[in-house]
Amino acid sequence: MIRTMYQMIYFAGAEHQIKFTDTSINDPDEMPGLQLIDIDGLDQHQVAPELWQYATKQMDPDTAMTEEELYDGR
Repeated sequence: MIRTMYQMIYFAGAEHQIKFTDTSINDPDEMPGLQLIDIDGLDQHQVAPELWQYATKQMDPDTAMTEEELYDGR
Protein backbone atom coordinates (compact mmCIF):
# COMPACT_ATOMS: atom_id res chain seq x y z
CA MET A 1 0.00 0.00 0.00
CA ILE A 2 1.25 3.49 -0.85
CA ARG A 3 0.18 6.38 1.37
CA THR A 4 0.72 10.00 0.38
CA MET A 5 1.84 12.03 3.39
CA TYR A 6 2.21 15.76 4.12
CA GLN A 7 4.45 17.33 6.75
CA MET A 8 5.58 20.81 7.72
CA ILE A 9 9.31 21.38 8.17
CA TYR A 10 11.46 24.41 9.01
CA PHE A 11 14.61 25.18 7.04
CA ALA A 12 16.72 28.35 7.21
CA GLY A 13 14.00 30.18 9.14
CA ALA A 14 11.21 29.35 6.68
CA GLU A 15 8.32 26.90 6.87
CA HIS A 16 7.85 24.41 4.03
CA GLN A 17 5.33 21.70 3.28
CA ILE A 18 6.79 18.43 2.07
CA LYS A 19 4.86 15.71 0.27
CA PHE A 20 6.16 12.16 0.30
CA THR A 21 5.02 8.60 -0.14
CA ASP A 22 5.21 5.83 2.43
CA THR A 23 5.19 2.45 0.73
CA SER A 24 4.36 -0.59 2.82
CA ILE A 25 6.71 -3.54 2.91
CA ASN A 26 3.63 -5.63 2.07
CA ASP A 27 3.23 -4.01 -1.38
CA PRO A 28 4.64 -6.55 -3.87
CA ASP A 29 4.64 -4.07 -6.77
CA GLU A 30 6.62 -1.23 -5.21
CA MET A 31 9.90 -0.78 -3.33
CA PRO A 32 9.14 -0.24 0.39
CA GLY A 33 10.18 2.96 2.13
CA LEU A 34 9.79 6.73 1.97
CA GLN A 35 10.17 8.85 -1.15
CA LEU A 36 10.09 12.65 -1.24
CA ILE A 37 7.77 13.90 -3.99
CA ASP A 38 7.84 17.69 -3.65
CA ILE A 39 8.45 20.69 -1.41
CA ASP A 40 5.85 23.47 -1.54
CA GLY A 41 4.62 21.94 -4.81
CA LEU A 42 8.06 22.12 -6.44
CA ASP A 43 10.05 19.08 -7.57
CA GLN A 44 13.69 18.28 -6.84
CA HIS A 45 15.02 20.36 -9.73
CA GLN A 46 13.13 23.48 -8.66
CA VAL A 47 14.41 23.81 -5.08
CA ALA A 48 17.85 24.27 -3.55
CA PRO A 49 19.72 20.96 -3.20
CA GLU A 50 20.34 21.68 0.49
CA LEU A 51 16.61 22.04 1.15
CA TRP A 52 15.81 18.80 -0.73
CA GLN A 53 18.49 16.91 1.19
CA TYR A 54 17.26 18.28 4.53
CA ALA A 55 13.63 17.46 3.72
CA THR A 56 14.59 13.90 2.79
CA LYS A 57 16.00 13.43 6.28
CA GLN A 58 12.93 14.96 7.97
CA MET A 59 10.25 12.67 6.50
CA ASP A 60 8.37 11.05 9.39
CA PRO A 61 5.17 9.12 8.68
CA ASP A 62 4.36 9.07 12.40
CA THR A 63 4.02 12.87 12.56
CA ALA A 64 2.95 13.58 8.97
CA MET A 65 -0.69 13.80 7.88
CA THR A 66 -2.42 11.75 5.22
CA GLU A 67 -4.35 13.50 2.45
CA GLU A 68 -7.59 12.80 4.30
CA GLU A 69 -6.31 14.29 7.56
CA LEU A 70 -4.86 17.34 5.76
CA TYR A 71 -8.06 18.18 3.92
CA ASP A 72 -10.37 17.33 6.84
CA GLY A 73 -8.52 19.94 8.89
CA ARG A 74 -7.49 17.58 11.69
